[in-house]
Amino acid sequence: MKYLLSFLSFLLYSTLWAQSARPIAIVELFTSQGCSSCPSADRLLREAVNAQNENGEVYGLSFHVSYWNRLGWTDPYSSTQYTERQKWYAEKMGLGRIYTPQMIVDGNDEFVGSQKNLLLKSLKSSFESNTKTEISIIDLSKKGQKLNLSYVCQSISRDELLNIAVVQAVASNHVPRGENKDKKLVHSNVVRAFYTFPAKAEGSVSFELPELLKHAKYEVIAYTQNKITLEISSVGRSQF
Repeated sequence: MKYLLSFLSFLLYSTLWAQSARPIAIVELFTSQGCSSCPSADRLLREAVNAQNENGEVYGLSFHVSYWNRLGWTDPYSSTQYTERQKWYAEKMGLGRIYTPQMIVDGNDEFVGSQKNLLLKSLKSSFESNTKTEISIIDLSKKGQKLNLSYVCQSISRDELLNIAVVQAVASNHVPRGENKDKKLVHSNVVRAFYTFPAKAEGSVSFELPELLKHAKYEVIAYTQNKITLEISSVGRSQF
């Protein structure tokens, strides 16, 4: 009887979430500490994530790419994996090139990441459509350098992937060389680990974490994405 009541409560919660939750937009920023035009985009993402917007909420993901590292400063948050993700978008969208800063909203709208008017326009469209469902993260535990996660998705369609990002809420450091020499840069929602799995209605995944700062705040952002259309259809997040 106890398990039946728990299951019914979960169904009721899921239904209420689908009907009443605030709209959510996924904003992916491809950036680098070696790029002089990126700090303005970093600030714009921080503003969007922290904004008290009654129309919806922004889940930001700051991907630091690696191809600027050759120009005098190695971005400590950069990864070739994030460069490959940006290349994946460029190929799917037929862009023919990659660049920074670049923002991609909900997997479809892409533009120069410092253009506030385009971000606001894209967020408005995302919030008004409000089509995303919830990913419920029902168990999240860290053991050593491994993170274990169990989830339930309200709906899964064909050709969907489950993206899981471990993000550091705030990161800042002094840059001694390169195009941003002698600047202190501040970033929000820096992606420190990123994994993609085949999406299922429910499941459990485990993955290795990099060395994380003990005093920093971290959370997991999970989202499903169609590998053909790039549409993001469900989202969830949890702190750890």
